[in-house]
Parts: sequence; structure tokens; C-alpha cells
Amino acid sequence: MKLELKHLSPYLPYGLKLNTLENEMYLIDYKNKKIESTFRGHLINIYEWDEIQPILSPMSDIESSHSRFLEEMQGLGQTIEYHNGSFYDGNASFDDAEWLPYCCFEILLRENFDVFGLITAGLAIDINTL
Repeated sequence: MKLELKHLSPYLPYGLKLNTLENEMYLIDYKNKKIESTFRGHLINIYEWDEIQPILSPMSDIESSHSRFLEEMQGLGQTIEYHNGSFYDGNASFDDAEWLPYCCFEILLRENFDVFGLITAGLAIDINTL
């Protein structure tokens, strides 16, 4: 598995942080796989994709922020819960966040949870290790 645009783009509207300089990074030239680092509106550097790793929270962190996740799900009219690495929707359980309703999946993206398994693939950094 390689880091691709499809892994980064869902996080970009939510202030994705990368391990280079720990500033917010924005994709500027995805055809050439370049990342722009900005600080207070000024260009700092441009990086190749193999020079960066997104900083994400592992899915297991949902359990430590479980009450907030549950509150947001209930606010959206969803009965999704997360326990021991699996999601439950009242009828079935599933391990893959991609099966969640989009409104729930979007909350995980906004909170920068590793919904694509990038940490275990060595393509992202666990925020808890910084």
C-alpha cells in the first residue's frame, strides 16, 4: 500500500497535520505529488509525497473520546457505537469505518481518525507517539 491522494484528500478540509515541521500542509500539485507547507500565509517548503506522513489518531482513541462520538452520533439521529475495535449499529457489527453512514464517517475524518488503516501500514504517524 502506498500513500495516495485518495488517502489524504478526505482530511484536507479539516486541517490535516503532517510530520514535516508540524505545520498545516495543503496539497497544491497532486499530479506531481507535491505538498506545500505554509505558516501564517507564507510558503515554507514544498515536499514530495514520500517525505511526508499524516498525523492521525488511531481508531482505538474513539473509546477514550467515546462519549463525544456518541453524542455527535445521537445528534445526527444515528445509533452507532464503538467497542473493542468494532462499530455497532444496533443490527450488526463491522470493523471497517468505510461501512459507516457518510455523516458518521465525516466526523471521524474531521477528528483526524485513521479510517484507512494508514498507521498500521506505516504511512501515517500515531498522534499519541508525538
